[in-house]
Amino acid sequence: MTGVLDFDELFYKHERVRWSPTRDLPPFSEIDRGKIDGDMVDGLVVLARTEFSSIPAILDLVRIFRHDADLTAWLSIWFAEEVRHHLLLRQWAEAAGRDAEGMVPELTRPELGDPPAMATLAVNVLGEVRTCRLYGAMAAACEEPVLAALLKKIAGDEGRHAQGFAHYARKLAAADPGTAVPVLLRVGQLWCDPDGGLADANPAAENYQEAETAEAMAELHRRWVDPEREARAVCSLFGDIAGLPISTPADFAILRKQVRA
Repeated sequence: MTGVLDFDELFYKHERVRWSPTRDLPPFSEIDRGKIDGDMVDGLVVLARTEFSSIPAILDLVRIFRHDADLTAWLSIWFAEEVRHHLLLRQWAEAAGRDAEGMVPELTRPELGDPPAMATLAVNVLGEVRTCRLYGAMAAACEEPVLAALLKKIAGDEGRHAQGFAHYARKLAAADPGTAVPVLLRVGQLWCDPDGGLADANPAAENYQEAETAEAMAELHRRWVDPEREARAVCSLFGDIAGLPISTPADFAILRKQVRA
């Protein structure tokens, strides 16, 4: 399908797999309380808080890409789905008997200036891939069937979000590879560096979260996500965006040196 905007096609890609909580999930009244894992419910609180940080994030994304109507249109899909994730996680927890207090955080919105467009897109690609892997791992381990179904649906959304951000990053890399690709590689190398600020937190939300929530997200990743499988997913997608052979985290540093040479 061809349209004036890339959004036209991306919209229908999302629409073809769009799911309804009332049609495609078991009702929360069917929660099996005997299979609820208290630690996983604690994790839902962290996830709900993280999803809510999409509110300050969308304000900055729309500002940064204010001259790109195509990308801004796609962000309307991303934002609506992220906020819905927060709502459903919170409502599942409430239906399971968990007090919702603490699941809606106080929002912060630091002045971030205008970071490079590729850095912004790459950080969001990275965050969505990592969040997709986290939801998927938790869904596979979850014994409570209603929650497992919800986590699996959200994981699918996050994977499509990663592909959406990657689509626009790929366009940027193709249009200006000399500027965009080095920035993409730098984000990848920072992700590999334990002290780089990206490895131990949800990079898509870390600017809008309290340090406590960011560290709790990092702990969820350490507990649930296979780092090697996550690394393969990140390297594959970043390599596709850059048009470069990225198969291991070490390749980011090697390719950065080659790009600068």
